[in-house]
Amino acid sequence: TKYMGRQVRLKIINNEQETKVRLIGKYLQVHLVDTDNTEKKQRMVEEWYKEKAEVYMRKIVTHYESIVGHTVKSLRIRKMKTRWGSCNPKRSFINLNADLIQAPKIAIEYVVLHELAHFVHPDHSAGFYSYLSVHMPDWKHRKQVLEDSRLM
Repeated sequence: TKYMGRQVRLKIINNEQETKVRLIGKYLQVHLVDTDNTEKKQRMVEEWYKEKAEVYMRKIVTHYESIVGHTVKSLRIRKMKTRWGSCNPKRSFINLNADLIQAPKIAIEYVVLHELAHFVHPDHSAGFYSYLSVHMPDWKHRKQVLEDSRLM
């Protein structure tokens, strides 16, 4: 599995005192009593990823809101099967794929700015791509990094 573009290995640890997930170096440690409970392990890992995604993506959205000059009224981080993000510029809503937290940071930043740029240019016109180029000159490289990460 990956976390922010880094390869991490899952390590299951029998722990009578605590049930938790934590990242230590290259290991995503899953501490629990019932180490044979596959569903519980999977749920714990998914919840950990979602929590990390919420924190990190909110930080990135806040950063780019000030650049774009628009405030996001609703940010939702959720599993999406076919998209990295979506938005509703009229209502100032953004949805980001929770799996994006596995991509490198520069790719996450690209998706966030891409969605926020739709608040200014609601389509994929030349003006939209020009706007992206002004605020993130290397956006094509970042998009390629996301595509190369083969997470979807």
